[in-house]
Amino acid sequence: MDFKRAKKLAVILRNSRYEPSEPQHQISGLVSEKTLETILQSAQLSREELVKKNQSHYYPLIRGDFRIWCFRGRRRILAALIAFGRHSEITVKLYCKTEVARLRRFIRDEGESFLHEADYYDGEIYWNIREYEKDPIEVSKWRDRLKSDSKKKHLALLLGRKQIVDALDRLRPYPGLWFGLKLGNIHRHLATHLDERIAYHFSYIADVWDFITNDDNDLKDAVDCETVQLVQFRAPLASRSDRALISEAIDRGAIFSRIGDRRVRAGLKQRLLSQRHIIPSIATYDTNMNYIAIGAKIVSEHIEVRPKATFRKPVTTMYENLSHQWKSPPQMLVEVEEGLFRPTRGTPSLELAFIALFLQALRDFPSLCGEKPLQDFRGEKTEFGLNQYSVKRLCQRAYILGFYNAKIERGLQIPNNPTPVSSSERRTLLLSDWRGGKPFVQTFLDLQRTSYLPNLLRTSPDNSLTPAYVQRDIIRAFF
Repeated sequence: MDFKRAKKLAVILRNSRYEPSEPQHQISGLVSEKTLETILQSAQLSREELVKKNQSHYYPLIRGDFRIWCFRGRRRILAALIAFGRHSEITVKLYCKTEVARLRRFIRDEGESFLHEADYYDGEIYWNIREYEKDPIEVSKWRDRLKSDSKKKHLALLLGRKQIVDALDRLRPYPGLWFGLKLGNIHRHLATHLDERIAYHFSYIADVWDFITNDDNDLKDAVDCETVQLVQFRAPLASRSDRALISEAIDRGAIFSRIGDRRVRAGLKQRLLSQRHIIPSIATYDTNMNYIAIGAKIVSEHIEVRPKATFRKPVTTMYENLSHQWKSPPQMLVEVEEGLFRPTRGTPSLELAFIALFLQALRDFPSLCGEKPLQDFRGEKTEFGLNQYSVKRLCQRAYILGFYNAKIERGLQIPNNPTPVSSSERRTLLLSDWRGGKPFVQTFLDLQRTSYLPNLLRTSPDNSLTPAYVQRDIIRAFF
């Protein structure tokens, strides 16, 4: 939904004489038979009495927690909430019938004849396609609401990855998370062949929100877009300002606005503020996956040998391919700082080797691919470029970790020429407020020094939102 337009409409409603009962402000809604009976009991009216009052243009004010399906006026509802808060009033024309599914379609299709209505966002379309997966007609209708053929293709690609779809299904109880889904980016993410990592990340998001809501269905349903937008990318234990912001927001009802019980809200506050990690969402996934995709691109180009897919041999993931190109070394060595390796305890692990390989790729990404860090300020002078010695160094690390194939062999033969990875200088200035995604220049230079696996494992919040803390959080969320 277009929040900018909703905010503009909110200003109009706030500055005008807003009367919810006026026809232009009324919306249509569908209720079940049970919900209608509950509403009538709250109003202390029979059906006949309610009809008579409506005929006289009298609409009783009813407060309560009712599930009403509204397919027209979604932007108007959001605008009223922005303008008047949780005490805003909306006049709803109620429809109730035994054949609920047919009536839902009628009301929704009726609403689509109004050109001023907000467009459906990608997450809403995807959610409904999953909801109606056994109804081909409904699935087709929702798919046709995508505005571009490319998004339809990306949707088909996503629906073909069962492992990822199953993980995404765990997020369906949280309505506010779905504003972050961007089907326009998903094809680039799927092209990395990191299916296990993407699915793991969506499950990680579900685990965090299951904890925040205490796995309570009513609290899950109360996770709206305003709540998600305020808390995502926040790190309560690493940032005093984040902790204060979340605390103040829940105290004044800006988040979880549908929950009125003080004890329940106190529990939500305690669980939110106890988060040791950056609070994730589908939007944070999109941002961080763009960063992880840089590492995947580097590993794919310089390390992984990908077999050709055939009808009998479908496309395999990067992890599956590298598992066949890895041999457990006699002793696992990990880099603790540039050029210094230490043995690890326990049995050598492919998972550990995979993580260490990705960290090496991300530490040198400007010299290994065409990507560059973001500028800390406009006009910042940086000189990042491709460097064959960085390729050799990556292959050396891969070999030490137990990976070996023809690509790695070629990389090991590159002549020694240890030119600097970057001519940009580390400045004594405050680091940009990096919470995820591609890092800024000065943050990247800090990560080159600190982003080694043992150091990341030792990193803790301690009221300090350092680059190492953010890097650890990103890696933990995907691996």
